[in-house]
Amino acid sequence: MFYWINLDGVEREKSVVQFNLNKTFISGNYSEFPYIQYLTHPPEIVTKPRNLQVKHGGIAAFYCAAKGVPPPVIQWKKNGKKVSGSQTRYQVKDFPDSGSLLRIEPVRIGRDDAIYECVAENGVGDAVSKDATLTVFDGK
Repeated sequence: MFYWINLDGVEREKSVVQFNLNKTFISGNYSEFPYIQYLTHPPEIVTKPRNLQVKHGGIAAFYCAAKGVPPPVIQWKKNGKKVSGSQTRYQVKDFPDSGSLLRIEPVRIGRDDAIYECVAENGVGDAVSKDATLTVFDGK
């Protein structure tokens, strides 16, 4: 027996569904009732960024990884404001395993001392975040 289904409004890249048959015993006969189960999991940060102490002019690199279904997207924030990878000294590299690296080069005293936040979101449940502090010191 074949069942054809059409899922209106479901984005293929963002949804995981499982098609099941529920067998029920009714009046001496087994009947099969199809049902769909959405398989989603909210984001969870599995590797949180670590606090760093970096010499003025050096390189700071924060790494964060998250899991969930669908896979989460990670954004970085500096003191609550979104960090763009297009800024000259800030580079963001995203990895296929839902990991993300924020690299700052060169770090500057008074400019880069901040709280950096990794925010993971996948449209299921609430976004989750973990933060780390960058302390820049004078290496004289």
